[in-house]
Amino acid sequence: MRKISLFLIIVLAFPLLVFSGCGNGDKITAYTINASFNSAEMSLTADQKVNYINNSGTELSALKFNLFPAAFRKDSAFKPVSNANILRAYPGGMSYGDIKIQNVRLDGKTADYVICGQDQNILQINLPKKLGKGAAAVIEMDFKLSLPNVLHRFGYNQKTVNFGNWYPIMCAYANGGFYECEYYANGDPFFSDVADYEVNITYPGDYKIASSGETVSQNASASKTTVFTKMTKARDYAFVLSKDFSVKTASVLGTKINYFYYGDEAPEKSLKIAEESLKYFSATIGEYPYKELSVVETGFIYGGMEYSGLVFISDALAEKEYKEVIVHEIAHQWWYSAVGNNQLEEGYIDEGLAEYSTLLFFENNPQYEKTRAKMIKDTQGTYKIFYGIYNQVFGKADTTMNRKLDKFGSEFEYVSIAYVKGCLMFESLRQFSGDKMFFAFLKNLYRDNKFMIIGGEDLIKTAGSGGGIIRSFIDGTVIL
Repeated sequence: MRKISLFLIIVLAFPLLVFSGCGNGDKITAYTINASFNSAEMSLTADQKVNYINNSGTELSALKFNLFPAAFRKDSAFKPVSNANILRAYPGGMSYGDIKIQNVRLDGKTADYVICGQDQNILQINLPKKLGKGAAAVIEMDFKLSLPNVLHRFGYNQKTVNFGNWYPIMCAYANGGFYECEYYANGDPFFSDVADYEVNITYPGDYKIASSGETVSQNASASKTTVFTKMTKARDYAFVLSKDFSVKTASVLGTKINYFYYGDEAPEKSLKIAEESLKYFSATIGEYPYKELSVVETGFIYGGMEYSGLVFISDALAEKEYKEVIVHEIAHQWWYSAVGNNQLEEGYIDEGLAEYSTLLFFENNPQYEKTRAKMIKDTQGTYKIFYGIYNQVFGKADTTMNRKLDKFGSEFEYVSIAYVKGCLMFESLRQFSGDKMFFAFLKNLYRDNKFMIIGGEDLIKTAGSGGGIIRSFIDGTVIL
């Protein structure tokens, strides 16, 4: 997710004042989803088939899925919107959504399952016999979504219908068990392995769709449209519907870029910076991992949000911020989508890398009149504001970076650590290592961990002699 503007960071502070991974093997989990959107009810019905491959390295007695839409129900324990943002997120008043699971089958037979987790956010399927290492199981289920009226990843608003984190997705397997994700308001509370996707989406004929994946076919009539898309080795799958979309396209290095918009008065400029971003990151970090990329203007409370092959860009941003968010979210195609991490535990990894990659883009594209020196100075200034406020209010600022999302007292604190300090961490590594070694670090990190999961120790190892700098930032030794 894109960091909030400095003004909003300061505003957010005031309430406080009063792994396993899939690797590059051929056998990975695959999803087949058939979904139908009902605009009159603002609901979606779907059937989903998951060909699960047990890459956990151990036998399994149960399988678990994250049910992220459950966070939007009225009685959820973990609210997806903080108290500071409720009025902005729900301009029409409070609204709720949910996910209902039906007819779960395991290898063609009725499955023994339960809805559990800390917030009724986990679908657990109990296996009649243990699933061996490398073995497969086929899970089929029907589910229905009701969408909230909210400016968020999942929900509808005046212009768009957002389907981010909308379907039951396998929990990543890490540290001897399936990792259950609570939907905290801070950061991006997601952690998943890559998988292959085949998705059919049917929707009313007066809507247009922006989706992850490559469009294979489209059948349209006056009343409805069905689109079939495919994607390989994706961290997740998202789409957005709107009656108001216009679209511009471009091709960069064999990748098709689709820019969906409705309020952007200079769409050519937005498409251009998306092209430049993809080209720069491909040259600097490594090849873009997918055949298509959709950049989507949408109603959204934050600046933007990343998904495999698709990014949200908030329609509420000013032109300058809009460009920066496009670059940052596209950087996440490398850091999050391709090279994954546990965003609940170590959000500084993908956010810090995406933020510093954004800095690199502007440093190397002088037409946007942003210098490295000025960007670092501004970032240091933002961090000093955080550090000063927290020292004054709490007596001491916690500068450790490897904290779970619920250990951050506010979005202000989370942004200051994950984005701001994360960016400064990679600047310090660059100053220590020199440009040649630093850019080799980025390329090696991407090449060696593409479609896998990394943690802080992987950063430290890849940084070589600069690993001590990374460690001192993570554990809070470095104050700045």
